[in-house]
Amino acid sequence: RLRELVAEAAWYALACPASMYQTPTCRRLLGDAAMGRRLCRAALRTVRAGTVAQRIVVRAARPGSVELVVTALQGIVVNQPYWVFENLDWRGACASHDDCEHAYHVVGAARSTVILNNRIADFNAHLKINGQDGAWPDDGLVQYTSFINSAGRRTGAPVNAVDSVGANGWQVLDNNVEATVKLGGNGISYGV
Repeated sequence: RLRELVAEAAWYALACPASMYQTPTCRRLLGDAAMGRRLCRAALRTVRAGTVAQRIVVRAARPGSVELVVTALQGIVVNQPYWVFENLDWRGACASHDDCEHAYHVVGAARSTVILNNRIADFNAHLKINGQDGAWPDDGLVQYTSFINSAGRRTGAPVNAVDSVGANGWQVLDNNVEATVKLGGNGISYGV
């Protein structure tokens, strides 16, 4: 039960301040990671920082047991440091490919973000990393993660698995990249 409570607390920390964790509004907004499937109609956001000693961990008990279905431009905006996302499945399900840009958008102060053993499918730029307000999300890790598109992307937007713009010290290790094909715009796409 302790593990479930820790996962639940981290899940609520995504978009709800501590004072709202147990409110019906917050529960309705976020759902519960333990439920297995969650529809994300708007981007989730980290609103609380972890620390080097106490990272905030959002982890499914086993790979494939939690699916986040995104019908918004972004699945989650990570703008706080020391967050870990593990064993999650993200799937873009937008009517237009232009509307599903990123599963993860790691920005600004989100130093030392860890994305481990995720499966991310059907986004233009699955993981986007860039600065914000003069801060950079340096020293992250993405490992054992699959970046997949089930079909070529019909968009003029950039198409790639990992798009890092100016952050330093990121490690991109032991990942799987499949079908980053761009059918619109200039037709140029790349993996990492």
